[in-house]
Amino acid sequence: MIEAVGEQVTGFSVGDEVYGASLFGGANAEYIAINPQFIARKPHSLTFVEAASVPVAAETAWQVVFRDAHLKSGQTILIHGGAGAVGSYAIQFAHQAGAKVIATAAADSEEYVKSLGADRFIDYKNESFDSIVEPVNAVIDLVGGEVQQRSYSLIKAGGYLVSTTQPVSADLAAKFNIHATFAQLQPSQQELTQIANFLDEGKLTINLGEVFPLTDTIEAWNTVLGKPTASIQKKNGRVVLDHAQLHS
Repeated sequence: MIEAVGEQVTGFSVGDEVYGASLFGGANAEYIAINPQFIARKPHSLTFVEAASVPVAAETAWQVVFRDAHLKSGQTILIHGGAGAVGSYAIQFAHQAGAKVIATAAADSEEYVKSLGADRFIDYKNESFDSIVEPVNAVIDLVGGEVQQRSYSLIKAGGYLVSTTQPVSADLAAKFNIHATFAQLQPSQQELTQIANFLDEGKLTINLGEVFPLTDTIEAWNTVLGKPTASIQKKNGRVVLDHAQLHS
């Protein structure tokens, strides 16, 4: 919720319920000063905690699918890490765009991934994706490492490989005559507004992970890093710090 606005800010007022993401790092805090172009009105259908899980993951997914992979209806896209925070939105956006969606994830995520719109599921632990997938128009790499290395040869000439995890190989991109991009989030009020509309219209499923009070910031980061305490069962989705719990 907005507590104050600068003299030159237009379109927002004190008390407006908003959501968004900043490009700049900083402490985990209850307040942030942010560029108004990086926020939009919060989806009415979501709580503040739910809304906090959306911007980074959903905007990143939107941009890698449409801005970087240039996905169009009728094309085929392979999404590595489809059950994760970004992957779950990427599947939904690609499906809604009319593309055929192939997604990799752990076996226990198959039902969930298919419910998001994946046409084909690949169990990454027990199936070798590069031996069973026919050439695709685009690959979204949310895993990195050898998964990225094995993906270049699967992309049709002129297609796209987009990674959010590590720099891409210009040499391999040239070898296979494809476009390769290391994507980085660029917050956009316009995109956040469109995503909020989709959420309020029931066209998107959010991916909310564990929720921690601000006093448990260390535990939250341990969970993000895959090192939760024995009492925490890690979920897929964005980890959220809830400052409201600090005052309850």
